[in-house]
Amino acid sequence: MVGEVIYLDNAASMPMCEQARSAMLEVIARGLDAANPSSPHRPGQSVRRLIDESRETAAELLGASPGEILFTSGGTESANLGLIGAARAMRREQGRHGVVVSSIEHHAVLEAAAHLEEEGFAVERAACDGRGVVTPDAVAYALDRLAARGARPAVVAVMLANNEVGTLQPVAQIAEVARRAGALMLTDAVQGPFCEALDVRRLGCQVMALSAHKFGGPKGAGLLYVERGVPFDPILFGGGQERMLRPGTENVAGIAGMAAALSWARESREAIEAHKRALEERLLSRLFREVAGLEVNGAGAPRVPGLVSLYVPGVEAETLLVELDMNGVACSYGAACTAGSLVPSHVLRAMGLPEGRVRSSIRVSIGPFNTPDEINEASERIAGAVRRLREAGDRAAAAGVNKP
Repeated sequence: MVGEVIYLDNAASMPMCEQARSAMLEVIARGLDAANPSSPHRPGQSVRRLIDESRETAAELLGASPGEILFTSGGTESANLGLIGAARAMRREQGRHGVVVSSIEHHAVLEAAAHLEEEGFAVERAACDGRGVVTPDAVAYALDRLAARGARPAVVAVMLANNEVGTLQPVAQIAEVARRAGALMLTDAVQGPFCEALDVRRLGCQVMALSAHKFGGPKGAGLLYVERGVPFDPILFGGGQERMLRPGTENVAGIAGMAAALSWARESREAIEAHKRALEERLLSRLFREVAGLEVNGAGAPRVPGLVSLYVPGVEAETLLVELDMNGVACSYGAACTAGSLVPSHVLRAMGLPEGRVRSSIRVSIGPFNTPDEINEASERIAGAVRRLREAGDRAAAAGVNKP
């Protein structure tokens, strides 16, 4: 519950866990947010030690070494830096100028790829299937298209878990395809910390992006894993922080909170996964009883527990979301970066779904702090909102038919 609203938009941002909040408050209480960690004096070096400890924590949890963890301002910066930094370096060092991104990537990746295209990179999109899954064969086909254009691949970017329909992608198998082609593998794992134990070596990626507020940490903090030794260029300039790959004074409290949240997410992952899965089953069983024609987009594919895209026939998603908001239920159209303008989902379109289905689909994302009582109440409010809107539509249609 957020205020008086049942909050079911955790894929956009979830409440902070107590561990992250406590870690940040301790930084502030000790005055460690005051000194600059790049300063040589004792206060500055105390802050530097805190950042180093947070880096070591993150590295251990991700199966990396501390020197492979860069701290950023969040998922968008991490994705931009990861793709552009790797692609430019691969072109500079190896003459590779081909990029493959999946058709269902977050806009932080897709728009970064479009920017690279303006710089002269050859960009191909790997298609997904009707369930919202990008297969290794689809990536291999995109790499073949690059080869036909005379472009050797620099980077392949495929997310770990889709943020709109929740489908899990076979990143480890795709990484092997990328490796054989000589390309670096970037995965946006922003939605991943609760769906599996993240391990960069097992996934086979050389670059991985995370955002703290997606797993119980603060907004404005993120990290980027960059495997040591791979070509990589900065996209910001002006300081020596973060191995000179991400200059700028570090967000000390945010970094501490993110490390604490990542530890909590890892320690609690199995319990949280079971909790979210049980609440999703509760929600869907009730909605399927009450809402005729309801379907899950991406059904049949492995999915992140608690993140579900619902097709609600006979109702426009935009109208339904307004009705739900007025009745105290917060969910969304799709990605938070486009939900404010209610732009139809590029993910659902990439899946080949009809336009009417795309415009009648909403995203419900359950979090670790939702309760069974909230889900019971939310299912009643959602079913009631759909019923009212369908009845209003039927009355409007009947009035139109009966006009002379």
